[in-house]
Amino acid sequence: MLGYLNRLHRRMEKVGFLRDDQSLKLVAKARDAMHELTVELHYESCRHQVGRKPR
Repeated sequence: MLGYLNRLHRRMEKVGFLRDDQSLKLVAKARDAMHELTVELHYESCRHQVGRKPR
């Protein structure tokens, strides 16, 4: 899903969506949230091996 959102955002920029376009903003927001979730889940799977205290 993250790859899709990255590609979608690049295509929207390439075809000329303006930076203040609401659709482009929403895609960027969704992409950023998906990236944050992916990173969080990755670190959860590593447990305490990456500098985080175990829960």
